[in-house]
Amino acid sequence: DRTTLGQYNPEFTYGFGISLNYKGFDLNAQFTGIEGRKVTDNMLYDAESGEGFFVPTQYYADNYFSDRNPDGFFRRPDFSSFSSAGRLTRASSLSVYDADYFRLRSIQIGYSFQPSITEYLGIDSLRLYVTGNNIFNITDFRGYNSDGITATSNEAQTLTRGFINSTSPLTRFMALGLNVKF
Repeated sequence: DRTTLGQYNPEFTYGFGISLNYKGFDLNAQFTGIEGRKVTDNMLYDAESGEGFFVPTQYYADNYFSDRNPDGFFRRPDFSSFSSAGRLTRASSLSVYDADYFRLRSIQIGYSFQPSITEYLGIDSLRLYVTGNNIFNITDFRGYNSDGITATSNEAQTLTRGFINSTSPLTRFMALGLNVKF
């Protein structure tokens, strides 16, 4: 049976930021999110097809149908090339994933030292901070990145037509910094 399983365009996207200052401390953060987007992740599909061309995910290994797992919903592994069972799983609902997420895109927490300390040190200002990107990502998406891009060069954009290759995970970055003005 054919049925619509969702759409690649999100129902809505959102983002917001926060900036706080209190007695020398400062906090700046940006959050983003997407709701109501469905995608087919080619990397996950290949890893969970059971065809044997890719290393299967642990999720596939835990959930394929077998005598010891009669409640499994993935087909059992078939390492023969382009098996008939594999052709039957193409474009199924098993390959459509919820791509909703809520992400802390960036954050910076800092402290600016009081003038009495900076004067004593013979400098104009001193600020210590820690910063980070992609600190947390709340999602049910099992691939690396639900904002993945397609492999075709003319379609390499953040929001594509529902087929993505989440081959690169989001990089989590953290740094400690010191701003000194003389």
